Amino acid sequence: MHERQCLDICPDRTFAEYVDHPIFEEQIWQCGQCNKDCKTCKFATMCETCVGNMKFYDFTCVEKCPVGRTVENTTAGTCEPCNNACATCGGHVDTCKSCWSGMKLDLTTNMCVQSCPAEITVEAQDVCLGCKKPCLRCDDDVTTCTQCQPGYVLYKSTCLTACPANISVLVEQECEPCHDDCKSCGVAFDVCTSCYGTAYLYQGECTWGCNDGTYLTLQDVLQTGEDPKPDRVCKDCHESCQDCEGNPQNCTQCAQGTYLMYTAAGTGQCVTACPYG
Repeated sequence: MHERQCLDICPDRTFAEYVDHPIFEEQIWQCGQCNKDCKTCKFATMCETCVGNMKFYDFTCVEKCPVGRTVENTTAGTCEPCNNACATCGGHVDTCKSCWSGMKLDLTTNMCVQSCPAEITVEAQDVCLGCKKPCLRCDDDVTTCTQCQPGYVLYKSTCLTACPANISVLVEQECEPCHDDCKSCGVAFDVCTSCYGTAYLYQGECTWGCNDGTYLTLQDVLQTGEDPKPDRVCKDCHESCQDCEGNPQNCTQCAQGTYLMYTAAGTGQCVTACPYG
C-alpha cells in the first residue's frame, strides 16, 4: 500500500515493509520512504541506487567517492572499492597507491608484493623502485646497471649508446675496459694501442724496452680529449738484421753466417760475404 493505493510494487524512493495495521490487529505490506538521496532502497537508510549525481557507496549515497579507498565508476555512478591487496588506490581499483603493513609497493606494476622483484627493482622504504632507464636490470640502486635496454651497451655499471673509444672494446653488449697495462686498446681489451709513461708498445703489448730484433720509433697517439702525444713503439727489424736501430733496414747486428757492412750513407746492412777491396 502506498498513499492509500494498493500497488504490485513500490515506486522509486520507497521500499516495501511489513508493519502493524493502525486499526486492525494484523500486519500489512506498505511502501516506506527511502532516505532522500536514495532512488531505490532496501530499507530506509540502505540505498540500492542513488538520485541525480549522487554516487552509490556501501549502501549509502554520497556526493564524492571516498578518496584512497574507492574509485568512481562514472558509467555506473558507483564508488568501486580498492582491490583488497591495496591499502589505498587511485585511477583504477587495481592501481595501488599504498600497501598494508608488511607489503611493499611495486611502482613498476602499481601492485602490492611481499618482496621486490630481484634485478628489475630496488627496495627503498617499503617501495620497489624500477631500474632507471636505459637500465634493463640493476643492483644496489636504480642507476647501477647490470644489463641495458636494446640499443645500449654496458660500461662500468652505466648504459651508453656506444663504448668509450680507445679505453674499452665491445664484448657481448658490454664494454670491456682496456687491460691495466694499456693506456688505450683496439680490437680486444688486452691488445694495446698505446702505453702509460715510459713503457714501450710492441705488437699490442706494453713492455719495458725493445727486444733484440726490434727498434724504437715514436708515433703520435691521439687520446680522446687530449693533444697528440708521442708513444714509444717497438717495430720489427728487417729479416736480414738480428738487431737494428732507427729504421728496419739499418742493421746493428747480424745473424750467424752474415756480416755487417756499412753503406756510404752510414746505414748497416747484413751481407753473406764482404765485398773485395
